[in-house]
Amino acid sequence: MLRGIAQTFIESAKSDLELSRRLSHSQLETATTQAENDDMPLAALPELISQLEDEMKTCAQDLKFEEAAKLRDRIRTLRQKLVGWS
Repeated sequence: MLRGIAQTFIESAKSDLELSRRLSHSQLETATTQAENDDMPLAALPELISQLEDEMKTCAQDLKFEEAAKLRDRIRTLRQKLVGWS
């Protein structure tokens, strides 16, 4: 029993550690899809949202407004999951 709990804790910590570094565009896309499909712990969402916000701002600065709007919508969805609305 203890081994199972420890393993779950280690896997969760590993997931949080992976999100604590800046993700590439493709990694960010994969992580966002996982979060939207509830395949990511809620504790990891604030960092993912932060990175998506940075990506959205970069897109807006580069005049990629459609991509920035898509990111905005995904951020909104993740925030709703975080507060339990979805």
